[in-house]
Order: sequence, then C-alpha cells, then structure tokens
Amino acid sequence: MLPPETNVLVSDLRTLQTAINAAIEYYCSLQQSSGTDMNEIGRAHDLVFSSATKIVERTSHPAGAIFQLGFGPSLNAAVRTAIDLDIFSLVHTPATVTQLAAATGADNTLVLRILRVIAAFGFIDEVGEQCYGPNRLSKALAVPVYRDFIKQTYVHANYEAVLVYTYVQS
Repeated sequence: MLPPETNVLVSDLRTLQTAINAAIEYYCSLQQSSGTDMNEIGRAHDLVFSSATKIVERTSHPAGAIFQLGFGPSLNAAVRTAIDLDIFSLVHTPATVTQLAAATGADNTLVLRILRVIAAFGFIDEVGEQCYGPNRLSKALAVPVYRDFIKQTYVHANYEAVLVYTYVQS
C-alpha cells in the first residue's frame, strides 16, 4: 500500500490534463501553419514532452522509479551488448532469436537474455515468442551518432573512473 502522500489528487490530474491538452493544441497549430519557425516547433514539441513526462512522474508508482534505478546497470550492459552484437542494425524487420544468433555469431541463450532485457525497457519490441521487431528506440540505436554515443559513454575507462571516484568519495 502506498503512503497517502503518493496518491494522486484529482485536482493535480486535471491540472496536468489541461497542461498537456494546451501543449498538444499549440504544437498542432504550429504544424498546420505555413512558415512557422522550426525553433518554435521544437520548443512546442519540448513542451508536449515535458507535460507528458510530468504526467508519468506524478502517476507512476514509486517502485517503478526504484526498479529502474536498480536495473540501470543491467540495462546499460544489455544495450551496450546489443550494440556490440549489432542487433539494432539487424532488427530492421522482425527476427527470431535463432536468426539473430546466427547473424551475430553469439550463443542463442545470450541473445535471448539480452533481447528480453532490452524489450522489457522498450528498446525493442517483442512481437512473438522469441521474435523481436524494431521500434523507435531500436531504429535510433542503429543510427551511428546515437549508437556511438552509447559506445563512447560506456567504455571500460569510464567505468574505472566511476569506480575510483566512488571509492575515493566513500
């Protein structure tokens, strides 16, 4: 059972609803107008995203945030492994675990475990039993700039630096 302070008040939901509706209307109106400044459309998009994020933050169970924090290192490792295996580039159409294992040269069990983790967090879609398909995140991670950002962020040297910093700060 949640503590009373975590319950969402109806008035809070109405306020969030009003904010996201206004943000969506503003964004749509800009999209339909000719000659609208692209920076303004970008700001409107950010406003929609911000409003949606507030709804998720306010209505999510606290355990969800705690679980995401706890599973963060596993998710990072799974995404990085999927990148190293080139899974995001291979899954441009639905593919089975067996097909992906054959294409990557990795063991079926490893590929299945990696896919289960990244699918659980929305990085790829599970479209059938041991069959996975692309989504917006998986397509983005097939693009070199996004893929390489993850690769550069989670290199061995960075992990060592984090461990040393954590140890020195303790």
